[in-house]
Amino acid sequence: MKKFIALCMLFTMVFCGCSKKEYHMENGMYVPQSVKDGQIEVPYLLFHDQSFTIVMNITLSYQPSGTLQRQDNTVILETKYAEEDYKWVFELTDDNTLRFDADASRIAMNQDQWTDGTVFIKAD
Repeated sequence: MKKFIALCMLFTMVFCGCSKKEYHMENGMYVPQSVKDGQIEVPYLLFHDQSFTIVMNITLSYQPSGTLQRQDNTVILETKYAEEDYKWVFELTDDNTLRFDADASRIAMNQDQWTDGTVFIKAD
């Protein structure tokens, strides 16, 4: 009986630990959650399939862009912009909801635009 209980506990631990929900991310524009309807605020994110563009300054024609990488619920955006290497890391916390991880990111310029924990949501 003890072996059966131990086996049941092991089975539960293994399968419960592996059941982390993977969230999905649709194509479109993602804005900081604090933005009011109709308001434009930078930075904001554009996703199309596996590519991204980050709009950091609406007066510039060239914005950082590249191919995104996805590891479970972690979304990694890496590119070379203005001759510097950039890396933005986000965690999907729900469907179409990204939380910025400043500690895992590498941003050379405009760091003041990026606050750790900022939540980006898909705009309608």
